[in-house]
Amino acid sequence: MSESKVIKITENVYWVGVNDDQKQLFESLWSLPFGISYNSYLIIGEEKTALVDLVEKSFTEKLVEKINSIFNIKKLDYIILNHLEPDHTGALKDVTALAKDAKIVLSKIGIPILKGFYNDIKNEIIPIKDGDSLSLGKKTINFIQARFLHWPETIFSYLEEDGILFSCDAFGSYGILDNGIFDDELDLSFYEKEAKRYFANIVSKYAKFVIKAIDKLNQKGIKPKIIAPSHGPIYRSNPEFIISKYYKWSLPEYERKVVIVYGSMYGNTRQIAIKLKELLENEGISTVLFDSSYDDVSFMLREVLDSPAIVFGVPTYDVKMFPKIKYITDLIVSYKDIKGRIAAIFGSYGWGGGAIKELRAELEKNNFRIIEPIIQIKGAPRQEHFKEAEILAKNLIQEIDAFIKE
Repeated sequence: MSESKVIKITENVYWVGVNDDQKQLFESLWSLPFGISYNSYLIIGEEKTALVDLVEKSFTEKLVEKINSIFNIKKLDYIILNHLEPDHTGALKDVTALAKDAKIVLSKIGIPILKGFYNDIKNEIIPIKDGDSLSLGKKTINFIQARFLHWPETIFSYLEEDGILFSCDAFGSYGILDNGIFDDELDLSFYEKEAKRYFANIVSKYAKFVIKAIDKLNQKGIKPKIIAPSHGPIYRSNPEFIISKYYKWSLPEYERKVVIVYGSMYGNTRQIAIKLKELLENEGISTVLFDSSYDDVSFMLREVLDSPAIVFGVPTYDVKMFPKIKYITDLIVSYKDIKGRIAAIFGSYGWGGGAIKELRAELEKNNFRIIEPIIQIKGAPRQEHFKEAEILAKNLIQEIDAFIKE
């Protein structure tokens, strides 16, 4: 396992990060069935040394141990904070207690955020702006503002001589690095899925800033040889792989696809969900089915990312939307780029409806194009409801094909 090792990336540049296979929820929201890495990087120049990003506080001891195995942490010259969120900076107080003379380098915008989290740190602060650089002696770090990826203070640090872009949360992924840290050592099909889920959960609200950042790199003529994010694999063999994926997901590029999210207390709404999936797949539409009560919302958002259509199956619960569907709908519509897509609605009730009316109003408010018919079932579904599902499937396919061509 790479967990216990310091790993050389290029000459005098090292990964000193850690793997977290214990945390169950990232940001107390997003599930981590495969864990996550906190990537920290040590750069040793001929004159100065720099640590780029840190780790979560609970892993401070491991970070310090790794750094001390190749360099005395007390002699550290710079701590570069690309982003101030505590999964990147949690170890800061303990590290600065050892590296008392290390200067903290971050964007000017980040200073009040730093003081908010760590107001008792006495180390000198060096604010930087876009285009500034820092020389370590035959190792030059150029700084690139990458605002709102995914906080306003975020910067990229580019190690010029080695062609390494330390990209913080951009180009990151869920998943621990237990079989190596580089793209050519790992199963990229797995990490592509986890990078897409990470993007959907953490970054997609700021998709336009991903495009801006990539465009800025191109304008500056920066073609990284290595992409070194704060979470997930380091891309040394094919850095363009993850850049192109993030660009694609930011547009996004839509597929002939439908995501069906349903709730079902007694199986009635579920019957229509299963029928719709069968009808759509028979016509070549990729269809992903989620049960809101048991399936993970972070995976739902991953699949919604490139789907032009979302179908909601909503039972009525106490004259309102089934709570799980309400939560998921609120989460989905909070993602700006999802608004304006295609939606369809079906659902059931026992003695009094209300869920469909509430859901329709919410979707229309957020500019979804709702496809008819809306299937409303009192009690259990009957033959006429399955006939309506056939009509809805045909109408959905027409709308999806038209949407993709737009």
